[in-house]
Amino acid sequence: MYWELWDTATGNLVGDYDSEDAALAVVRDALRRLGPSAIAPLALGPEHDDENGSDDELPPVLGGHELLTRA
Repeated sequence: MYWELWDTATGNLVGDYDSEDAALAVVRDALRRLGPSAIAPLALGPEHDDENGSDDELPPVLGGHELLTRA
């Protein structure tokens, strides 16, 4: 599993990360440097490593207040 961070306002992929912690570090850095409004349009979600996916259910996508709280 890897994690994708998206800017939902522009539809652009900010980056993909090997772990949720690595992605949240990027969010925390943006929060520290730019404030909460900078991360408001961001969404963080997991993806399966292989094209076929898996039978395992993925954790939910985080955005808005949930992402801010998690970061």
